Amino acid sequence: MKKLPTLIKKLSISFILNSLVLKIHSIIPQLRFYFFLKNRPAFDSTRNNQIAFIIFSKDRCLQLDSLLSSLYCYIKGTFEVHVLYATENDRYGKAYEQLIEERKNTKLLYFYKQRESFKESLKQILSNTVSTRVFFLVDDLLFKNHFDLTKIDHINPDKEIFSLRHGNHLNYCYAMNKTQPLPIFTQKEFFLQWKWNRSTLDWAYPLSVDGHLFNKNDAFFWAENLSYKAPNSFETALQCFKKYYENLSGICCCESIIFNNPCNKVQTEVSNVHGQNNSLSQLALLKLWEQGYRIDFNALEGFRNISVHQEVSFPLINKKKASANYD
Repeated sequence: MKKLPTLIKKLSISFILNSLVLKIHSIIPQLRFYFFLKNRPAFDSTRNNQIAFIIFSKDRCLQLDSLLSSLYCYIKGTFEVHVLYATENDRYGKAYEQLIEERKNTKLLYFYKQRESFKESLKQILSNTVSTRVFFLVDDLLFKNHFDLTKIDHINPDKEIFSLRHGNHLNYCYAMNKTQPLPIFTQKEFFLQWKWNRSTLDWAYPLSVDGHLFNKNDAFFWAENLSYKAPNSFETALQCFKKYYENLSGICCCESIIFNNPCNKVQTEVSNVHGQNNSLSQLALLKLWEQGYRIDFNALEGFRNISVHQEVSFPLINKKKASANYD
């Protein structure tokens, strides 16, 4: 019994030291980022600032295919697309190989199979792109409205964050299962403008990997200096820099350009809310892909979602008809 106080004391010291180490680990990236921002060259919005879409995908070939199809259908302008994908087994891998073969003639579309760590792969992609601004996307997103990228040629990501997923119809937060008030908007040319730090829930979340436009230099700093293993932990790690971005303005169209359909879950990092319909699981959708089905993304054109995440059923089409939609 005499040893008990000593043991408690040792455990307390160990807990304090571990907490201190964790705090130091969280402070170091913020200090580095502070000095990075101090020395970062001013963004020149008068240049030809090309855009890159960087897509994260795992075991969801059918959904990735619909994301790519809808992107090339609805988005006008010059851009490059980089797809970083991972597979659980060879069966999923063969599906991706088929998709890559079908898309081999698409210009400025690059596929990267994750062989090393997700972090190293992401750094490689950001190093390879010639674009100065980047959208991150995940494979359960879908484009559903037309948009011309030349309309955001003037957007300076150091002063405002443009979002493809926001619109004035988003009054519900799927992740928190609650209604959310719309922010106070200011009309700015074609767009709506609001303040992230004066808003709540989805309207107060500037650092998302679901279709927000960032300075590539910032994105490379995040990729190089944060600790993460996959897209979800990457987005979670980004939040330590939120204080540097929440004072910026948010910019969006009146109607959102994309929405996220969280019908299944392929990651184990975060307990995200998602659909429970087994017919829409990644395995069920893989079987549909193998049978020659594709998602009829055109059937969802103009869909007016109430949340940035919203579960919907997939309208399917046979591969021959789908190919006509790609042209």
